[in-house]
Amino acid sequence: MSFHRIRKALRKKLGDSRGFSFTELLATLLIVAMAAEAVGMGIQAAIRQYNKSMTLSEAKILASTLTSVIQSELGSTGTARLSDDPVEVDGKTVWKLAEFFSHGYANEQEGTYFTAVTVNSEGMRPATDGDGDGYGEILLGKIRGDDTVVGNLLVSSSTYSRYKLKAKVDVTCDVDDNDDPQEITAFHVSLVVHSSLGGETVRTAFDVLPLNPVMVEKGDEES
Repeated sequence: MSFHRIRKALRKKLGDSRGFSFTELLATLLIVAMAAEAVGMGIQAAIRQYNKSMTLSEAKILASTLTSVIQSELGSTGTARLSDDPVEVDGKTVWKLAEFFSHGYANEQEGTYFTAVTVNSEGMRPATDGDGDGYGEILLGKIRGDDTVVGNLLVSSSTYSRYKLKAKVDVTCDVDDNDDPQEITAFHVSLVVHSSLGGETVRTAFDVLPLNPVMVEKGDEES
């Protein structure tokens, strides 16, 4: 049926004093309901896509901010403590960083590290406590033997909480064994940002070359 005929039939029906039949009215309501459902589903899909896009954007900003602070801290350190045993990464022997001296946190004790913590009304705890997955808010400080956390968050808690972000940092080092004392020649950093909406959202790896010689101490991290 052509559009002209449909329009003519509709005008005829509207001009009919008997109005629409029950079947016609029911069909119209069904069409309206289906259209409303389709619009609602479209809006929900748009909201999900918006949240996903914003989460990714905020995760990238968080990763960029953490990267800048980590680069500054490691680049300016002068002493560090390494784990007892080296590890193999891509066929290369490296040492895991246990502690380092932070100029920004020199008012406490020397040993500090980038530690993931959970933050709530009761304070800060290691992110590995209980059912923790090792992801949390990154702290520059120290976890003492009784799991007391001392230090400062690298970025504010609000940066994490809005989009439910968490992060984890691992640092390994290249060591020049020919020097005495030994020196760190490069730091290798792995940074992962995790979100509850999309799991692992951002993963980045970068190297930091120290501005000055970094003297090495080997041994377990002190409590």
